[in-house]
Amino acid sequence: MTDIINFKSIEAFKNINESNISLLRENSKLYKYDFGRPIIENENIPNKILYVISGEVRYTLNTDIVSTPFRKLTKDSFIGLSSLIRVKSCELISASTEVTAIAIPDKLIIKIYTEEKSFKEWCDSNIQIPEAYEIASYIKNKSPKNKLDFNKIVNKILEVSKINTFENNEIFSKNNNSLDFVSSDNIINLKIGETIVNDQKIETRGPFPARIISIPTIIYKSLIDSSIEKNKEPQIIDSENIDDKEVI
Repeated sequence: MTDIINFKSIEAFKNINESNISLLRENSKLYKYDFGRPIIENENIPNKILYVISGEVRYTLNTDIVSTPFRKLTKDSFIGLSSLIRVKSCELISASTEVTAIAIPDKLIIKIYTEEKSFKEWCDSNIQIPEAYEIASYIKNKSPKNKLDFNKIVNKILEVSKINTFENNEIFSKNNNSLDFVSSDNIINLKIGETIVNDQKIETRGPFPARIISIPTIIYKSLIDSSIEKNKEPQIIDSENIDDKEVI
């Protein structure tokens, strides 16, 4: 029973109105998945968003661009949210232990997103693991001889990148010290993984804003360097801090 779930304890929901908390309690369900059971396995955007309250799931990117390793997601992780807000199915998920999760209808998530400023800001400011995976796959594909481990590329994106969102007909203003990748599939005439240019007008489809991931240029150049020696990791300088330090 979801009436025993404290939705306010979930970071994304902690500041939303009680009326929507009540809707979450009334419309959500608890699901249990046995070890090895697929949770998301097709190419459709799921019609329910899961929030893991116990157990671990195994995630890999739904792509044929490059082979991607599995990654474990633990409790307090959303499943399907990235596909919904990016308007693209991108998750292949199975249970790596027994998993208990709250299932929330996608229409309710959209309602909360459009009505609740705090939830929208949480979604719009947090890079989701699947989108970091997808951008990493494009970077890896650009330099297939790169010896840097795929998960290290993902971790670097999560560590130093910034997510920016743009409403329909907004103008993109570029930071000259970053490379900016399309990360949602709702931008007219632009595909995920493509770079966006300064002063470009962004036209979107649907209720969600366009998502753009900005990676510091110096970090990006280090990641695509195909001359990296085998088993030798590069030293990368954080573009936001002039002090030299090892960040990989």
